[in-house]
Amino acid sequence: MQAPPQPELMRLILDKIKAKGYVGEKEVEGIASRLRIPSSRVFGFISQFDELPQRPYRARIRVCTGPACADAGAWAILEDLNKRAPSGVEILADPGILRWHSPPAACIETPGDGARLAEGLGPDDTTALVAALTNGDLSAYKPMKDISPPRVEAVDGREPAPWTAAVEEGTLPDSWGPDLIRRVSEQPEGVIRRIVGNAVQGEYRDRGRPPPVLLCDSAGPGVENSVSFAASLLHPRAVVAGSALAAAACGARKLVFYVPCSEAEAEEVLASAASELLSGVGIKHAFFRGPVGIPCAWDIGRAAVTSGMMLWRAASLYGWKGTRDGDPSLAVLDAELAWRLPWMLEKRSAKEEGWEGNRLISLAGMDAKPRLLEIQPGVGLQDILDGMQGSGGEIKAVYLGGITASVTTPLLAGRESLEDVGEIVLLDGLTCMPRWALYLAWFAERACCGGCVPGRTAPAAAARLIQRILRAEAGEETMEDLGALLTDAGGLALCPRLSQRLNPILDCLRGFGDEFRAHAREGACVAGSCSPAAEAVTHGG
Repeated sequence: MQAPPQPELMRLILDKIKAKGYVGEKEVEGIASRLRIPSSRVFGFISQFDELPQRPYRARIRVCTGPACADAGAWAILEDLNKRAPSGVEILADPGILRWHSPPAACIETPGDGARLAEGLGPDDTTALVAALTNGDLSAYKPMKDISPPRVEAVDGREPAPWTAAVEEGTLPDSWGPDLIRRVSEQPEGVIRRIVGNAVQGEYRDRGRPPPVLLCDSAGPGVENSVSFAASLLHPRAVVAGSALAAAACGARKLVFYVPCSEAEAEEVLASAASELLSGVGIKHAFFRGPVGIPCAWDIGRAAVTSGMMLWRAASLYGWKGTRDGDPSLAVLDAELAWRLPWMLEKRSAKEEGWEGNRLISLAGMDAKPRLLEIQPGVGLQDILDGMQGSGGEIKAVYLGGITASVTTPLLAGRESLEDVGEIVLLDGLTCMPRWALYLAWFAERACCGGCVPGRTAPAAAARLIQRILRAEAGEETMEDLGALLTDAGGLALCPRLSQRLNPILDCLRGFGDEFRAHAREGACVAGSCSPAAEAVTHGG
């Protein structure tokens, strides 16, 4: 018999963490008793998320291992801290820090003091961090809540879209109000057309089964330097207004805002905006706090967490169809899209629709401070790279992150669309692409829930093959085996997450085959950043 959902499970876990600082065996038993479920189910659910502490700690350091930080040397920082951290200090590999930071960076958490940011870390900075932890004085590191998103920049100097121009004043279009909500509910097509490709679509109405809940995700599908989180902090009133319009369009009876459990400020600003804007519009709203890094496909993962379900169970139920077909009780909306919706409905004349496709993208890498770009319709990757000319350093490759991911080269940039891209990371000439592929294999290993055999085994198998190549223990046949594995494994998985994470590894193999062959045959690094037959390690579980 299928286990019933437990929507209260995450709330009870977070209440225990708030009261005691962690969820130990006693707390697990208490939660299980209250919900009348086996304690093993509670323990299994908690164990899926590294963000949820399960033992007392003096401090926790979550080293950002998102693409920008990984390229800037996060692994060396992680290994150094693991060797030198004082007793009682936990060192964790974080899939990405939401707040904007110079790579590599780490989040420092101590009981009673909240979270602090250490950014732009080098070897000497690691020594200083260890000393600060030993002495118990972290005042040199800025509180995470004081880290604000950067100013939005236009790529080609055009006028900003109206939702960007409204950030400083926090204003909304004149058309916003209960009357607009009612019109959208009666004629939803104007909203539906603008959010096709997201988890909120007209199929709910077409099939006569509107989702009872619309979930607006303030963290979004991208984690490191999240544009969705930036939108939530920059203009929370617009995010709330856009979410209400989407809820009315798809017929949802309730609007829920998903906020990171470690980010109280996001909940505060969104709650203030919701109290102001949603009064009297006929849409109930609530807030759900949960983890950011969820090793599962984006919409499936959010559905699993909010229902207290194991990730592997959600993947087996919803699979490739996602929550749209598999779970009509929930639709998921990205906060960055919600931010834009009020103005997208305000301006409908042909001459004013040019900016309707404007969206936010983060740009990082090449040891530069990350930037927040507003991308206009028709602006592609080549336009961004052209704007980087003369900024110093050779751009060797480009990582494009989002719900899906890919790796490309400047020569192929003209072919790359930025649709569904939330993060661009520039890789310089010193980046060893086989070693970058090893990082991506680790990333894929950590990004899958393990609910199917391909998800449990394919990333680790890919990492082992890449390690053999890096150690000059492989030949041409190993590269062929790696290519076949990366091509076939994703289609055998329960959900699209595995394919989404293996594809960029395949891009590295196809686009930089000469570097793989040089390592495999001669133990030579074309980039010059690895020693011959370098010892290659993976940090996967």
